[in-house]
Amino acid sequence: MNTPDTVIIDYLNSFETDYAIMISGEWGCGKSYYISHVLNDIIKDTLVPNARDNKDSHYSSAYISLYGVSSSEDFEVRVFNGINPWLDNRFWRITGLLASKTASFFGISLGKSDAKPVTNITRDKVLIFDDLERICEDKIPVKEVLGLINSYAEHLHSKVIIVCNEEKYLFNEDVHEEHVEDKVKQDYKKYKEKSVRFTYTFEPNVDVVYDKMVSDISEEHYMAFLIRNKTSILSLFELGGKKNLRTLKFFIDTFEKVFRTANKTKYKDSVIRSYLVSFMLYVCEYKSGVSSKDLISLDLSQFKIDTSAFLGINPRREDKESEKEDYLTIFKERYDSVYSEFKPSHLLIDYIATGYLDEESLLKETITLDSEYDRLALKDEGKVFQKLQRMTELRDEEIIPLINEMIGYVKEDRYNLYDLLSVYALLLKYDYWRVNGFELTDELDDDFKAAIERRRERHIYNNMFELKTPIWDGSEKNKRQYEKYNAIKSLAMKINLDAKNKNDKAEGVLFIAVAESGDVAKLREYRTDDKNRIAVSGIDWDKVAGLIRNAPNPVACEICDCLIFFIPNAGFINQVETERVKEELIPALNDYMESGANQIRKIYINELRNHLVEVLH
Repeated sequence: MNTPDTVIIDYLNSFETDYAIMISGEWGCGKSYYISHVLNDIIKDTLVPNARDNKDSHYSSAYISLYGVSSSEDFEVRVFNGINPWLDNRFWRITGLLASKTASFFGISLGKSDAKPVTNITRDKVLIFDDLERICEDKIPVKEVLGLINSYAEHLHSKVIIVCNEEKYLFNEDVHEEHVEDKVKQDYKKYKEKSVRFTYTFEPNVDVVYDKMVSDISEEHYMAFLIRNKTSILSLFELGGKKNLRTLKFFIDTFEKVFRTANKTKYKDSVIRSYLVSFMLYVCEYKSGVSSKDLISLDLSQFKIDTSAFLGINPRREDKESEKEDYLTIFKERYDSVYSEFKPSHLLIDYIATGYLDEESLLKETITLDSEYDRLALKDEGKVFQKLQRMTELRDEEIIPLINEMIGYVKEDRYNLYDLLSVYALLLKYDYWRVNGFELTDELDDDFKAAIERRRERHIYNNMFELKTPIWDGSEKNKRQYEKYNAIKSLAMKINLDAKNKNDKAEGVLFIAVAESGDVAKLREYRTDDKNRIAVSGIDWDKVAGLIRNAPNPVACEICDCLIFFIPNAGFINQVETERVKEELIPALNDYMESGANQIRKIYINELRNHLVEVLH
């Protein structure tokens, strides 16, 4: 039996008392749950000492919420309602101050000028006053409320239990306070000492409360999932910091919809796990006061599972660019042990903030995620990577064999360019932690460089490559790992850039070929859809200049329009190509404007020339 139960039972077993006892705890720590599921049972199971009417008489409780209490009359009406549970509370909300007239029927005065304690309280009634810290202090001071409570505890000898979060009324001994609130805190201390003998600081038993919450779930598959994943869920909940049981209850109640959708996928265990981590992290952050806008900002460096995961240690950047980046850093540090499993989702954020879940869009998202796991799960290299990601679930003797297995797959070219960087970053993390039996040596670095080089011919350029790769903290304590990782990443970035140049050149050659063929309709397709836009770094500007001068009018004019579409602003052309355009194309356009004969062509050439001069200068 724990301490609050013992204190309460001793209090109830005392024949005549003239004091109250208090249970204080942070908001959301489970006090209300304790009242309804534990305290009420203790009260009902305890015999009233020396009961005159019935020697086997048991106590009963009267719950009285002080939330919003604004006057002594309001206070006494609530007491009256609490000790008369046969009256429907909705009736009192509707009749309002008529409650005082109804009370007078029983010989009780509740008027504003003469509000008095309700005196017809039997000895078996335990008064539970909840939410003391939530009274309307601008209308009734806390000292007056404590005085009203004391009238029941000291003068009527009623059993009184006050449940609250008294932190707002306590002095911070480490800070010299000189605020208006000082007088309130002084009054609170003075009146509490007169009314309350014992104060118990409430700490919830999260395990027990979780089990009770889960037992209330009606859907058997979801209940089984919650029971099976209890350790993981509570571990994630612990990472969130404050043990607010309302947050845990919110998660359990709302995650069911996500579970139901994710449970339809082929690799449902992996998909559900991914959503479990992300949803719990979002819930903990949102319920602690983080805005949905800040939560959305977390996807800046996240695009895919695993290969996009941040695997560094305590990421920091000295040149922080914004408050948004500050929050991203804090988030990564707080959830470092599970961040590699975090999957950003605007759908989850909207659901948590508004209560609306777009289940159709979520289903599409789960299908995409499922396909990613399909790519990895069908291969042993994907499985070993996932196991090593979940390092907290591994036994010590499993780590080195799994690392060696993964290194073997690197040498066998089983990972693509994205995966190689994530694998290297993961091994770097184990190296940073100095796992016994493993060191990321220069020889291993050479193996990774060779594996990356072998991907050169097979890698397809992706303009999001850098954002999708892991990042690493460059602070002094991580300097060795930072330098090693950047050397590997730079090589991979070069291969991606080479693939871009190769791709750009191929697109540029095709564009010239279409123009030379005279296919105006095909040329027009280049500028009618953004997805058809090509990078100008692959274009042969001498050939373009020649086509604009000599091709048939429709072709030359369409080429001009295409180039304006390809370079809408300076962000679509690099410095090297800018200089080439200035040196090779613009002079040719100027020459035609001076000596060319076709007036229609001149209109298009002049428009292109003016656009390029404006954009590039």
